[in-house]
Amino acid sequence: MSASAPDRFPEGVGDAERSPAAKTAMETPVEERLSTEFALTLLRAERMRATLIASFFAGLALLLVVRLVLPFGQEGPVPLSPAFIGVRLAVVLALMGLQLLVRHLLARRLATATPLPEGAWYLLAVAEIGALGATSYVARSSAPLSAAVGFEVQVTILLLFVGLSALRLRVGLSVLTGLLAAAIYLKVAWTLSPTTLGQPVDGFPEGHYWVAALVAASGGIAGALAWQLRRQGVRLIQSLADRELLERQAAHAADAERHRIGRDLHDDLGSRLTGIAMLCRGLVHRAQKGRPIEVDRLAEVATEVEASVEQARRLARGLSPPDLTGGHLLPALQGLADRTEAATGLPTAVQAPEPTAARLSAMAPDLTEHLYRIAQEAVANAVKHAAATEITLTLDMTEHGLRLAVSDNGRGCTEAERQRPERLGLHTMRRRARLIGAAFRLESSPAGGTRVECVVPMD
Repeated sequence: MSASAPDRFPEGVGDAERSPAAKTAMETPVEERLSTEFALTLLRAERMRATLIASFFAGLALLLVVRLVLPFGQEGPVPLSPAFIGVRLAVVLALMGLQLLVRHLLARRLATATPLPEGAWYLLAVAEIGALGATSYVARSSAPLSAAVGFEVQVTILLLFVGLSALRLRVGLSVLTGLLAAAIYLKVAWTLSPTTLGQPVDGFPEGHYWVAALVAASGGIAGALAWQLRRQGVRLIQSLADRELLERQAAHAADAERHRIGRDLHDDLGSRLTGIAMLCRGLVHRAQKGRPIEVDRLAEVATEVEASVEQARRLARGLSPPDLTGGHLLPALQGLADRTEAATGLPTAVQAPEPTAARLSAMAPDLTEHLYRIAQEAVANAVKHAAATEITLTLDMTEHGLRLAVSDNGRGCTEAERQRPERLGLHTMRRRARLIGAAFRLESSPAGGTRVECVVPMD
């Protein structure tokens, strides 16, 4: 189930965190899932807003019940009759019921993972403010609304609706709510101004215009807050989705590694051990017949055993991840370079100034883990796709933070090649950089050479 177009990630929100592939591949399964999750997040926020408003009305209704049960405050120019308070109580309960109904409908939408159509958000805002404005005409002839739940309380409720409209995560909705609330305020104030607070007033006080302007301005403030909440929501959803994707990719990589180790055990180490067993049986057979055992045959057995031991050690090193705590990042990168050079024959160097090595001891383990995996993936890409003859890993400090760079002198990479779905390694590096708040950049050209750079802000 995909979200409607307005519920998708908005343009300009999170662009700095999203990879170019994510921007151009909006219809991939991952992007569809993210869009749906964001639309459901809007429903959750709206459900929270309806709950808060319903709770406010519930507290207001409780106060009215107390006023109804305990008849105090009956003296004065405006008597509070039970009928008057009862009408106000019915109005408050109706408004609370409306919010509970909205909450119920939203809960059903969430249960079925069905986003709300874009137009429904605006209709809901207009209906809520309209219902609130209609209450100002209820039993107006019996007593002025300044008593009990009257003019001041209605203004408070209007501001509550405007403020909580930020939870809808839409700038337009918050601004519209502020304008509607200001218009209703002026209408109510105009209707009640001759008897406001029980005192005759000549004309319409100009102060009401200032209050209406402040109510409308509060819609703009709520809209700015909604924009910030929307940005944070997008980033949070992207972060969770990236982490989930990385976990799935790690699980797939672990499965592939287990299969590789199984093949190595069977094809290489197993074959060597089988050969050693056959040599030993031959020697036992010769010894049983009293024949002499040649020294060359014994040396051959020893050689095969040593080769088998070395193969077992290589497999053990592959199963044991490098120590990536704090200052061990640089030795881990050097080990990566040594293994790459030994396995492929490509000259692989690590460059790191002394001050940089001293700063690494304060780094968190998860940060060093992601940096090492980014370097590992970049080196693997250089070996597999770049046809490079040399690789350089650089770790240094810049004015923006710690910089990890992996460069090669290979054939380069075109933009079309970067966007291919099968280039999961590139997307994984971008997601890892995003998870640690790092800036990621890939520089490459068909003329030759590729440079992967990741800069982590450091205090």
